[in-house]
Amino acid sequence: CVRKFKCCQISIEEGKGKLWWNLRKTCYKIVEHNWFETFIVFMILVSSGALAFEDIYIEQRKTIKTMLEYADKVFTYIFILEMLLKWVAYGFQVYFTNAWCWLDFLIVDVSLVSLTANALGYSELGA
Repeated sequence: CVRKFKCCQISIEEGKGKLWWNLRKTCYKIVEHNWFETFIVFMILVSSGALAFEDIYIEQRKTIKTMLEYADKVFTYIFILEMLLKWVAYGFQVYFTNAWCWLDFLIVDVSLVSLTANALGYSELGA
């Protein structure tokens, strides 16, 4: 973006440019940290495990259904935060040239559509 558009060429030595650069560096340090990667992989595994509890009898088990609905929201928010951190850290061009990031992006989009549908009362949408 900075190389292609002159309007984006600002000094990273002072003012808003420095603030933006520090934010990007901080986000980069976070997403590249081993603990962050481990946490995200752990969340993926727990999220996948939660899917195992969803079956045809879920309507009869209200407590589990409620817990899974809350867990789904928490997982979605965590994965949205991961995506946003990576957008800031890597920039859109680098993010969208990575196949794993594309997969994350598509999964987060599907999760957002599902959350929105549930919030609007369309929870029984067919696949």
